[in-house]
Amino acid sequence: MARFINLIVTNGGSDAMGFILNPGMDGDNLINTDIIVLVGYTLSASEAKFDISTTVTYNDGMTDQVRKYRVYASKARTGTYTDGASLPSANWMVKAKKVILEAVSNQGPGGNRTTVVFPKDGTDHVYLRGIEF
Repeated sequence: MARFINLIVTNGGSDAMGFILNPGMDGDNLINTDIIVLVGYTLSASEAKFDISTTVTYNDGMTDQVRKYRVYASKARTGTYTDGASLPSANWMVKAKKVILEAVSNQGPGGNRTTVVFPKDGTDHVYLRGIEF
């Protein structure tokens, strides 16, 4: 039985060239834990993102390709998520990566979905604001 982690996006969108709201990202976003091979993160002056690398096997059963989900985090619940003031701390990014990995590896028997619950960054909530494949 396939198992999934659930990443909940709030007011999702893309911020590559000015924030563009994309309600299709909002809510539950499931990633199959059987194909996750690596979780990493980047925190720069303009973005906080997680790279969740997956291995996808094609129909021929022999060709594998590594694909990444990019998941963007921000303390801003709405609007742009690349404003330096809205980025979570480096300490939060370390804790959040640990929470993601725990969700991937600690699913109970018979469970088919684990929602990732992130800690606060000090007193601030941190939201997932975008997800791309």
